[in-house]
Amino acid sequence: MKRLRRLSCRLPLLCLLALPLFAASQPASSATPSPDEIVGLDDGFDPGANGTIDVLVPQADGKLLVAGGFDYIGGGQALGFARLLVDGRIDRTFDVDLNGPVKTLLPLDDGRVLIAGYFSKVDGVDRYGFAALQADGRLDQDYDLGLGNAPVAFMRQPDGSILLVGVGTGLMRLDAQGRPDADFVPFFVTEGWYGSVYSAATQADGRIVVAGYFEPADGSTPLAFVRLNPDGSWDAGFQQPSDEDAQMLAFSVHKLVTLGDGSLVGAGPFELPDHGSGKQTGLLKLHRDGGLDADFRPDPNAAVKDIAAQPDGRLLVAGAFSRIDGTQVLRVARLNADGHLDAGFAANASAPTNALAVLADGKIALGGEFTRVGGQPRQRIARLEADGRVETAFIAGTDPVYPGVDATPRCLVQLPDQQLLIGCGFTYVGTTRAGMARLRADGSIDPGFVAPTIEPGYSNAVEVISPQPDGKFLIGGRFTKVNGVARPGLARLNADGSLDASFAPPNWAGSGEPWARAVALQPDGRIVVSGLRVVTDPLEHQPTMTRLNADGSIDAGFHVPALDNPVEPLQLLPDGKILIAGYFGRIDGTPRRGIARLNADGTLDAAFASPFQDSGVVNILQPLPGGRILIAGYLPIDGESQWLARLNADGSLDRSFRPAMPDEAIQSLVVGADGAIALGGKFTRVGGETRRNLARLRPDGSLDPDYRPAVDEWITAMAQLADGKLLVAGDFTGIDGLTRSHLARLPAAGGASRRLDVDAAGTLRWTLGGASPIATEARFDVSLDGSTWTPLGQGQPTANGWRYAAGAALPRDTGFWLRAQGRTGGREGATGNGSVSLLESTLFARLQTAAVYMLTPQAGVGGRLDPAKPVAVYAGEVRRFEVVAEPGYTVEGVSGCGGSLAGNVYTTAPAGADCTVTASFRDDGGDRLFADGFDAAAR
Repeated sequence: MKRLRRLSCRLPLLCLLALPLFAASQPASSATPSPDEIVGLDDGFDPGANGTIDVLVPQADGKLLVAGGFDYIGGGQALGFARLLVDGRIDRTFDVDLNGPVKTLLPLDDGRVLIAGYFSKVDGVDRYGFAALQADGRLDQDYDLGLGNAPVAFMRQPDGSILLVGVGTGLMRLDAQGRPDADFVPFFVTEGWYGSVYSAATQADGRIVVAGYFEPADGSTPLAFVRLNPDGSWDAGFQQPSDEDAQMLAFSVHKLVTLGDGSLVGAGPFELPDHGSGKQTGLLKLHRDGGLDADFRPDPNAAVKDIAAQPDGRLLVAGAFSRIDGTQVLRVARLNADGHLDAGFAANASAPTNALAVLADGKIALGGEFTRVGGQPRQRIARLEADGRVETAFIAGTDPVYPGVDATPRCLVQLPDQQLLIGCGFTYVGTTRAGMARLRADGSIDPGFVAPTIEPGYSNAVEVISPQPDGKFLIGGRFTKVNGVARPGLARLNADGSLDASFAPPNWAGSGEPWARAVALQPDGRIVVSGLRVVTDPLEHQPTMTRLNADGSIDAGFHVPALDNPVEPLQLLPDGKILIAGYFGRIDGTPRRGIARLNADGTLDAAFASPFQDSGVVNILQPLPGGRILIAGYLPIDGESQWLARLNADGSLDRSFRPAMPDEAIQSLVVGADGAIALGGKFTRVGGETRRNLARLRPDGSLDPDYRPAVDEWITAMAQLADGKLLVAGDFTGIDGLTRSHLARLPAAGGASRRLDVDAAGTLRWTLGGASPIATEARFDVSLDGSTWTPLGQGQPTANGWRYAAGAALPRDTGFWLRAQGRTGGREGATGNGSVSLLESTLFARLQTAAVYMLTPQAGVGGRLDPAKPVAVYAGEVRRFEVVAEPGYTVEGVSGCGGSLAGNVYTTAPAGADCTVTASFRDDGGDRLFADGFDAAAR
């Protein structure tokens, strides 16, 4: 149990300096809630705190650092500073001992955390307002910058370096490891200005905009904003507000953030004069090159305490206001980039909100003084879904009498807006007869979706659902009509569930009754479908496979392979080839037991050979990053029957993968971006350890000892959701002691992350990490208005996501939106009961007319290059590096970036790509103070 100390501020000057950033914390309540009141066992997020939350900062692993006026949070004691796990429980491995509150903080890449505030001791050691904590919360005693006062904010720059705002000279820079950057000196220090910095933001090109009060040495008009080049020099081209406005804004912009197009939004307790359209209060926007945006007028009616920019260009605002953009909105709001209210976001807090944070999975953390958010009880801390709804426990149908579904849905699809489409095997959800339903994140039924009428009407008539990027989706199964219209086993539905009349496939099986068992959508809109044709006289089920054009017509250019048994799962690979699996033993007369790969035209790919010979059935396919394939089924390996294996890209067994094996068959599996594998089925032991129906393996196949959900019956379908949570379906009625009928959502085992970026050359990168699902394919789109999208192309796989070189296809010198969308899930068929979903990320960006490239200096032993850090240059621009040899060394050579050396200056060729300048030095045998070995050791 952590001992409690009274919070105090023993450094009055420090306290005064930090006051503008946030309002002071309210004292903690004397009543301490019980653990059951703080943390439940369900999959919602409700840590609860008995005092105010003032600071929220997410870590890269999904954990959340929280500071404020509490002494109890997440089910445990913590005096004003804590770390929460992804599910909201307090992280008991994080132990902090401070004698005062934390007011700002920043996690470092190596796991340490920089903190600043009103404290003077950490772990009993003198640290006046600034310190570094190790990953476990204890003081890093080797780190002490000896600052004279505490920073009021930390700011991460694009290259990983860190700005300390409001400390010493007003602005200080550290490298990514926290070491002072001696090469960065703000111009207002060297040129004799008087400068006071209150907030700062970095633009995409590395330039830094700071807000505060800046008085030139020559006595000319003071400035409220200045922009610094990456080296700290003054960018005099940054436009200023009028002198009258600058006077009102001096010392008054306490938070500054950058939007994707380079414009900036500031918040603070200011009121600008009426210039003909009313007074402007609380929020302002600066154009990319400075100057106030007169059209940005949200005008909140009370204080804004925190703001954050979403990747898609929208702006989150927290504070004490009750109106913004002329509309009643209580204390938290989302604005579009133009300052108008996003009316679809309605969180509404019962009391002021002090802090917010955009999380790596797209959700939003909210802290403050409230006790209710969005109508839900939340004690001063909440997590919001991307649409602003409070994250709550998931109960299908959310009916108080009949929660859940009446039978097991085998199709579980998450849509890009995070809603869930369920189908394939049930009749009722809650009290609604559906057979197919769209559920919100809390499990409530979306009335905007009306399930189609399927004939014949048995519950498993639909066996596969495959979503399309345009919001429509394909359904396949054993049916003849949809909404009374003839559809032979395959149909396309609109987003609202109505039949898409433009897609009218013929009997794609050729003869007999078509029965679709697997469906896959190609990037060009064509559809690969496999299944059976049922012949009634005599009764036979004959395997078949074909490809349809986007309008449903048969693609005559696709070779229909001859199969001796049906293909059940199939997956499209990034190179256009088709991975198929099932019960078959021969394809076009060639032996291929259980698994095979087809070329894009349907012919057999001879380069991929099944590792199984006389027997073997593959029910589940999961392509992995790097080309390997995870498979499940009946797998005869080395004379034994196994349920799980991993193949190399050519189909051979990957014998380095030795997974903990279940004692019964695997019905479904999902894989996270971190490589962890969740298994569902009807088993009782995995790797000799008790695991009933659900288990989790580490990336190397070993059993995760800490993952032990209690599931009372077998699991037949699973979907890894965008936030890392696991949606499971099966015959169960309870999980972890909670009543859940046939459908449940489990908390994430770790944080999920996804990030979309574009560089100056127009190359897009979509990175998926942590517990995020992996994507088996990805496509990229561009938009000029954020709603009408133009396809760019298909991404190429990378080690941790996808890449697409858009180049000149992207607009320049204007704001635009990018979208990455990928299909996730282990299969696109019926028997393996895996599910296919769509994962999406959106980015608001702006590119210069001239691309910007990074030139990276690299010097060997015996000298250095100046500048010594990467520099950004525009396309066609040259850069000069001074080459400096240490005593006893001479320059041996300099190369890279197409440049040439003249004297001790190396000049690059005009920039056309990122590149590296490399300098090497030769030992000339001259006298040095130390011998080489000792000198190196001393370093």
